[in-house]
Parts: sequence; structure tokens; C-alpha cells
Amino acid sequence: MTPEIVAERLTKLLQKLSLPKPITVDDVKEIIWNAKKSSGSSELFFRLTEQEKDQATIDETIHLVQDAWNYFPHRVLGGKSPYDLVTEYQQTGKIDQKTQTPLPKQGKSLHDVFASQYPETVIFEKLSDDTWGFGFPKLYHELTEQLWDLEETHISVNVFEKELHRMLKLMPELFDAVNDLAHLYGKKNEPGIAKTLYEQAITNARRYISKTFIPGRDRAIWAYLENRPFLRMMAGYAIFVEQYEGIRKAIPLYEEILSFNPNDNQGIRALLATGYLKTAQPEKIIKLTSRYPNDSTPDIVMGKLLALLKLKKMTEAKKYLNKIKDYQLHVIKELLKPSHPKPATIIEDRVRLGGEDEAYFYWQSQGNLWQTTDGALEFLAEHTKDIQAQIITVTDKEVLAVDFFHDFLTFLARLKERPIKRTATGNISIKDIEQLLKTLKTVQPIFQHAADLGWKVRTEDDIQPLHLCKILADIMHLTYKRRDKLLLAKNGQAFLRKLSPIEQYNQLVQYYWHQFNWAYFAGFTEKQETLAHVLQENQDHVWRILAEKGTEWIDYKTFCKSLRDALHLQPYLEEAYSNPENILYRRIDHILFSSNLLLFGCVEVEEKQGNDKWETIIARFRSTKIGLSLY
Repeated sequence: MTPEIVAERLTKLLQKLSLPKPITVDDVKEIIWNAKKSSGSSELFFRLTEQEKDQATIDETIHLVQDAWNYFPHRVLGGKSPYDLVTEYQQTGKIDQKTQTPLPKQGKSLHDVFASQYPETVIFEKLSDDTWGFGFPKLYHELTEQLWDLEETHISVNVFEKELHRMLKLMPELFDAVNDLAHLYGKKNEPGIAKTLYEQAITNARRYISKTFIPGRDRAIWAYLENRPFLRMMAGYAIFVEQYEGIRKAIPLYEEILSFNPNDNQGIRALLATGYLKTAQPEKIIKLTSRYPNDSTPDIVMGKLLALLKLKKMTEAKKYLNKIKDYQLHVIKELLKPSHPKPATIIEDRVRLGGEDEAYFYWQSQGNLWQTTDGALEFLAEHTKDIQAQIITVTDKEVLAVDFFHDFLTFLARLKERPIKRTATGNISIKDIEQLLKTLKTVQPIFQHAADLGWKVRTEDDIQPLHLCKILADIMHLTYKRRDKLLLAKNGQAFLRKLSPIEQYNQLVQYYWHQFNWAYFAGFTEKQETLAHVLQENQDHVWRILAEKGTEWIDYKTFCKSLRDALHLQPYLEEAYSNPENILYRRIDHILFSSNLLLFGCVEVEEKQGNDKWETIIARFRSTKIGLSLY
């Protein structure tokens, strides 16, 4: 596929589409060039097929719009197409940072091209037998683009608030702006203003809904793009009501949203299921789950199981548990754990279906309901003994035995006692380093090795574990700088005071795995830096391999070669100073083992003599109990 082929196919398609006025390939290219969000492809498809009746043509448009989106250049990608970026990454292992700088707008936007299709005022019209949809004038779409710009710029709260008020004065039906402004007032601890704002906007929106619209029969579905702002606002209001007025008042709102949009692209059914459990309505959650028989969302699936237990339907509950337990494995493990630390694998704004992070969030949602339901956890334990055998429980004592974790806590405790003096270059002073040496376990061998060789440690950069302690404490917002001092922040004090050692340890590993740049200690050449980036971006692949192996010994060289082949690492191993295989073994050791898994006590290794008498290399390794609890 090439841009030229896409343009040729698109020309033919545009000629047969039912459009109010002709649209050219150049129009489409300009729309894609000027698009600000990936959701623009959905809107482009929607506008192109709004009046199309032929299903085959609609299906063709879906695929061709996606091809155009992928092969035509975007200004927000620095003039490149998504295909260009994928090709660049496959060839170099990274993306040129210039793609982060948007280029100027050129030509027409989507709203310029389709201006004739917009109504003059806000409408809510019947689209088919039971489907209705909003329609908005061009001003609404122009203001929506302005809103997107506002949300992505770093402006003060006061300026943001004023801009939102300005937009809503021009277009009160700008429902996404209502949501943003209400959230802002919630953060400012002014829920009364937020509630008034929501209720006025929803009352205004309901004015457009015809009396012939029959709730329960008629729909305002998410698939129709113009309905999404209204549905988002309704969801925002329902969640607001639950937070400030309680779940009983929120339930009718959640039910209404599902009535508008039964396919529930917003996850409202999960909130409603939990609401039914909290308000002792188990029959309703069973009825709710029957509407979504293929749903794997824990709030729905495990919520139904808990509802059956509340209704004392034990035979049905046992049968249902046998049906679901394989794909609710992590949730069941989470419910049966004696403690519930935040998983180190959690990535902000992302939840893996069936993952430990999803299980943890489920525990936060419905965990207390299991605890307060007589016999529920006992039933789960009795009928999942095979799963219980897989639960790995790590104690505070075990994580405190990890030398680097001990040193990190010691470093913070030292800051709590008194500030550390910084040099003119921002490093820890030699005097403080010498004092820390007495208590930091990972630092002492480095000093001893330097002494044996007649070297003198002159800066914290010479002591990687201490330097890493300082970096991680900064990334985690546990410390702050004031003139020539490094001090413990309020977050750092809370970290030491409020969290258990297991919770502290999990947070530390999470920040190293997902926030710290693995190339920091490994990027001596561009290829070495890229190799570190590739390993960090594909760490889930590594953790899956280790989790599957359990405590089995793994041959180190075989493991390295499997990563090389699976992650296409060969291009980063071609260096003049050694052969590719030796570079592979050394780089994996340095990036993934010495500076990572070994540091955090996740693996134990057996070593053997290398080619040089002073060199030892890993022969084989296996995961520890701590490591397996993290993967």
C-alpha cells in the first residue's frame, strides 16, 4: 500500500458516495493534515457516510478512511503519516522527536469541508425507527476544536475557567465544556456551583428531546458521534452525584444513561452493578448481567457471583464460578490475598483486560462488599483451591531483606533526620556520602572495590546505587531541592509514615519500571540507548516469560537469544568493539539484570568464568518469590 494507491482508490469512492456536494481527495488530505485527534478518522467516516444507504459502500469507506488516515501526512505528527512513524520505529527503534512539534494548519478543516451538512441550530432528530441523534451548528464544531486546544495547553486554572465560560456563553450546548468546568469546580471544592452547572445544562439538553422520543424504546446511541458529548456529560453528572450525594441518587442516572445507550461504550454498567450491590439489590444486578452475557468486566461477572451468594443460591453460584474462574483468575487471587498493595505493573490511564491492574481496581470497587458479605470469601476460597496454590504472598520482612530497597528507605530516613548538602553541580557532598556509606549495603562493595584498585570515589556518579536512590526519590516526588540542600518532601514523609514496606517496595519498582529511563545508566552509544528503550517498552513480554517459567532455572544465553529474536534486537548489537553475541549477553545483563532484576531481588543467578579471568557471566537464573509476585 502507498499514498498514491490510497488516493486513487479514494477518488473512485468519493465519486460514488451520496454526498450533498462533491468532495475531492485534496479535501480529504487537508482534513487529515489539519486533524488534531485520532478520533477525527471516525468523524470523517461519519460525515462521508451520513447519507449513504448502500452497506457495501459504507464498509468500503470504513477501510479506505482508515488507510487514508494511516498513509496521508498529519501536521500534528510533524508532517509524517502514522505509517511513516511505524516504519521509522521498525528501522531505528525510536521515533524522531521532531514529530512532537505540530506544523502550521494548511487548507480546510473537516468543519470547513462539511459546513453545508451542519444544521443552523441545535437539533435532536430521529435517524431510524428507534435511533435519535443530536446535530450541532458549525459554531459548535469550531468551539469544540478550541476546547481541544485548551485541554492540551498548559494554561492557568483561572484562564481555563474564563475560556470555558466564554465558550458556554456562545454555545450553552457545548456539553464537553460543561463537563470540564464542572470538574474544575469540583477540584476547587465548590460542588454547589458544579451541580448547578450540570443541572442547567442537562435541563437545556432535554429541551431538544422530542415528546415522541419514548424512553426504554428509543435510543441516543454512542455510535452516532454527535451524541457522545451529551452521554459524556450525563456520565459526568451521575458520577458527581454518587460522589457528593450518594449511590442511591446516582443509580437512576446510571439507568437512564444505559436506556439511552444500551451498548454502554462508557462502562456505566460496571458502576451500576456496584451500586446495586451497595444498596442491597442483588436481583437487579443479576437482571443487569443478563443483558450483557458476553461481558468479562469483573464488576459485572464477579458482581453477579456475589449477588448469587447474597441470595443464598449456592448451587447456582458454584456452577457459575466454575464457568468464570479461568478468565477471572487475577481477580480471584486479589480477593483472596491477605493484603492488597498496588501492583508494580500499573500504567497510568491504562488497564489491561484480565491483568493484575484490572484485578486491583476491582478490589477497590467491590472488595469491601465481599468482606462484609457473610461467607462470601470463604465460599470463594473453598471452591478455588487450585487458584489459591498460585497466590504468591510476600511479607514485609522479605522485601526489607532486599539490599537496594533497604538503602532507599535508609536514604529517605537520613533526609528525614536532616537535609543532605548538595555540591555546586547538584551532587551529594562527599561528607554526606561518607556518612551514608556506613548504612547503605549496596554502596559498601563499590567503595571496597575502589579501595582495592587504589581509586578514590569523588562524586555520587561513581556510586550508581546511591545516585539511583536520589533519582528515584526525585521522580517519585519524595524529595525537593532548596538552594544547596536536598530535603524530604511532605510526600516523602507520608511515604515513610503511611505505607507498609510492601506498598513502598511496589511503588519503588513501579517507578523504576515505568517512569525511570532504563537508558540512563546504559546509553553509552546510540545503539545501546535504543536497546535499553526497546527492552523497557517491551518489558511486559519479558515479565510474561518469567512468570510462565515460575521458579525453573533458565539458561541465560538461550533467554537472551529468545529476546533478540522476539524483539528484533540484532540491529542494536552491531558494534565495532565486540561480536554481536557477546554484546547481547553483556547488554541484557547490564540493562535487565544488574541494574534491574538483581537490584530489586527479583531473580537469583548462577555465574561462571568468562573469557577473561577477571570476568564472570551469568550461566543461568531463576525468579524469586518476590519477582514472581511482581510479574
